[in-house]
Amino acid sequence: MKLFEILEEKGTRVYTGYADESVAVAIRKLVAHNIGALAILDADEKLVGIFSERDILRLISITSDTLSGFKISDYMTRHVVSGHPDDDAEETQAKMHTSRIRHLPVLDSEAKLIGMISQGDLVKARLDQVEFHNSQMEGLVTGKYPA
Repeated sequence: MKLFEILEEKGTRVYTGYADESVAVAIRKLVAHNIGALAILDADEKLVGIFSERDILRLISITSDTLSGFKISDYMTRHVVSGHPDDDAEETQAKMHTSRIRHLPVLDSEAKLIGMISQGDLVKARLDQVEFHNSQMEGLVTGKYPA
């Protein structure tokens, strides 16, 4: 699949910011659009960077004294989408995509937390699976099966 095919399905809407805007403005844009990153443009509308949630965390880590009065419980996501160890990886990835989440707690049958799966974990697992199948097919074609 080509990137243009993904963009045809996803759409080409990109949320942007400008390098001279304040961090507060960027954060408001991220929250308003429920996104994780802004493409940063210069005055000529040329891409000069990306400002993401991780950039905000880096900034907060060096100015964390101002956050000591805030409680996690006042800002955390309370409706948590979770998975079960026996859930299918592809279905889980679809569920995470639909829910617009990147991290999924995995709970056992007694609702005990046993792990955390990220979108990146699922992508890596899928790529590993494809690579394995490709090597198996190559072994069949070249007569080196089992590979």
